[in-house]
Amino acid sequence: MRDSKHWSNRSKTALVTGASSGLGREICKLLQQQGMRLIATGRKNLPEAHAAVTADLRHERHKILELIEKEVPDVVINCAGAGAYGPALDHPLDLLDINANAPIEITLVAARTLLRAKKTGVILNVSSAAGLIPMPYLALYSAAKAALTSFSRSFDAEMRPFDIRILVSLPGQINTDFAFQASKGKYRQEGGMKKEWVAKRIMRQIAHQIPYEVIDGNTKFQIFLAKLLPSLANRLIMKGLRKRF
Repeated sequence: MRDSKHWSNRSKTALVTGASSGLGREICKLLQQQGMRLIATGRKNLPEAHAAVTADLRHERHKILELIEKEVPDVVINCAGAGAYGPALDHPLDLLDINANAPIEITLVAARTLLRAKKTGVILNVSSAAGLIPMPYLALYSAAKAALTSFSRSFDAEMRPFDIRILVSLPGQINTDFAFQASKGKYRQEGGMKKEWVAKRIMRQIAHQIPYEVIDGNTKFQIFLAKLLPSLANRLIMKGLRKRF
């Protein structure tokens, strides 16, 4: 599991949440191209796989946890998530459950299952650059991703001695339906990174076991600007996100 060639030539099982569409579905394609045994989970329209389980992270998370304990996947990729634009006062705390509690619980169960089976493995959490930048009008999503990033980096240090890695990937804007859904159909993302490219970068991260990665240079610059000039960054973010709800 130390390089991409060795990784792709071994028969492994991978479980992906959020496999219905967008980035999660692209990751599923790459896993299958590498000959991995795929377990896909999501709310609907799942790809063909060794096992495909329809499950909502808020109410049916137990289905995914039970599947992990049964199949003991070598790789778990937490790609499922949801956002909502607008004032935090208008949004339910379900956003914290979907974007933080769910992937954290799945990570803990997956790591515990690997330990019990005396197996090595990789768990990758798809977080977001939004977790590193104050995001007015996306506050709960931002808070959840910050928690997921911090947890992943801390837990990776705990599990590294057992050769179980907890990786975290922080993409910026991806050209998917996230913005359309988060705005309830009022805004559609234009531009952004291609989901196919981001999926390849995530697979590279897994192959080389890179613990923490901000996906692209533009996002790195935005994070740098937010730290250097936080007031200006906040104004720019507020101006941009206010158009989306």
